[in-house]
Amino acid sequence: MAPSEVQARADFFLEAMRLSRGQVYLSSFDLSEVEGRLEQPFKPILRLAAPVFDARSQRRGVVLIRYAGEELITRLPWSVPVRSAA
Repeated sequence: MAPSEVQARADFFLEAMRLSRGQVYLSSFDLSEVEGRLEQPFKPILRLAAPVFDARSQRRGVVLIRYAGEELITRLPWSVPVRSAA
């Protein structure tokens, strides 16, 4: 794992640990890296992270989801209303 990927995971972990129960951290789109280089073809990703609590409301860890965003991006232009030039 590249140092930049390790750092990114650490950042998301720390961000998630600051959240309250029920809150979710959502990153901006980023491009996936392998061994410190951008993957080819480009692979946009989103990261979602949330703290995990036990029955006594003690923080026990983090759930981190790395979502491959290609499909979301391809659908995005279709979900944004097009404004006509006036």
